[in-house]
Amino acid sequence: MSAYVVERIHVAAIIGYAIDRGYGPFRLFFELKDSDAAWDAACGFADMLMRQNVRSVATRYGYPMHDPEPYTKRELVEARVKALIKSTVAFYKACRCLIYQSCETEDYERTAAGVMVRRLLDDAMAAYFMSLPAYADAPWSLTEDTDDAPPVPKKPRRKRKGEA
Repeated sequence: MSAYVVERIHVAAIIGYAIDRGYGPFRLFFELKDSDAAWDAACGFADMLMRQNVRSVATRYGYPMHDPEPYTKRELVEARVKALIKSTVAFYKACRCLIYQSCETEDYERTAAGVMVRRLLDDAMAAYFMSLPAYADAPWSLTEDTDDAPPVPKKPRRKRKGEA
């Protein structure tokens, strides 16, 4: 698959979903109560993600780098209201797409964008697993006496020639 610059709504939708769930640095929305400072930070994060995506495509294809238009509060609010991402699984996939489209630079793993998206993925995975019934049933701490694993089913023994 070839690398491309994602649509602006893609990044805005990721930011909106992360804000609504308090993933990664977006916990500050709950602490700052949707303040202008929180929205300025969200726009800055969106800008950072989009810049890395553009930088990646420019690196991959040898294009000259251009600075994308900065995100606005209005753009992020509209994406948040549209709620294009409907589940944690869809959020995870949207982030994986952004990673794939943004990782063509040698330093991607060390960029702020790379670190942030990994943190968002970690928070999404934690939320997903914690929502599963098996999570609540699993032991928190393990000891020698912990018996959490279900018994391994035995494979039926193949009959040998002459056996009924």
